[in-house]
Amino acid sequence: DALRHLPADVELLIAGEGPLLGDLCAIAAPFGDRVVFAGQLQTIGALLASADCFVQPSLDEALGGAVIEAMAAGSRVVATSVGGLPELVDTTGEVCAPNDSRALAAAILVSLSQPAGRGLARAERFSVAKMVEQTSAIYESSFKPAGANSVGP
Repeated sequence: DALRHLPADVELLIAGEGPLLGDLCAIAAPFGDRVVFAGQLQTIGALLASADCFVQPSLDEALGGAVIEAMAAGSRVVATSVGGLPELVDTTGEVCAPNDSRALAAAILVSLSQPAGRGLARAERFSVAKMVEQTSAIYESSFKPAGANSVGP
């Protein structure tokens, strides 16, 4: 619905498939070729890197792995303020209220005026290597070496 509030030259590419694809195609029909369905993709990195903006208009979201992928690819990011998305996006992208197509359109326009790549460093904080490093540090700090100070049988 946000597409109704955006300039006519803004196009939407939807990647993925699911049980609601038919409903989504019907909703998109009035927009003609402004909406493209890419289907299920094996790799999405190149698509994310070439997109002008990645939009995650979730109504419910825990963390947002797709947002992390988009930030890591250098995409501009727009997400709704649900779950962990506001903290994840922080100041590197745009966040708007869920279920508000005008707010989403406005956030997309602001995002398109910003430089790409703002989320690259933030995405690094959520990389597998960084998570392993941080988890290992927690485990290492939690274990005390056996010795004179230990109490035991």
